Amino acid sequence: MASVFLSTDVDREWSSVEQEVNALGIGNDGGMNHGDRRAIYYMLKRLCPRTVLEVGTHVGASTVNILAALRNCSSRTQVDSRKMITVDIRDVNDAKSQPWKKFGSKDSPREMSEKMGVPNMVQFVVSPSTRYLSSCTERFDFIFLDGNHDATTVYQEVPLALGLLK
Repeated sequence: MASVFLSTDVDREWSSVEQEVNALGIGNDGGMNHGDRRAIYYMLKRLCPRTVLEVGTHVGASTVNILAALRNCSSRTQVDSRKMITVDIRDVNDAKSQPWKKFGSKDSPREMSEKMGVPNMVQFVVSPSTRYLSSCTERFDFIFLDGNHDATTVYQEVPLALGLLK
């Protein structure tokens, strides 16, 4: 793990990514603190997965850090070969209800992906996590479970998610 978090190359890169992500205006109630955002970025930069599944989009705090890592793992010709699916029980991009504003964020997760220049890298899915995990036929290099933290749900999600790993 030390090699993941003690990379001077990723340290230099993180400074730029952190500024980019901070400029997106994610509210302090985004559910993911800055240390966790940095950790997910560093981990994904080390792994450079081609496919990522995130359960629990919320306001997109982890989403944009995952997208930044995927983008920065890619050469310009490979950007289209990396993709992320992010699942939430509600439509996190709903223009009418604007759920992101309730948590102090300026833009929806989709709008933030557009500002980052990677809207084609991410697919937003509205579904209960266990329903999606049960019916999904795709396989993923990395799965981030950060939706409902209730023990009953997590105990159902973990074996389903393990079955979707490559």
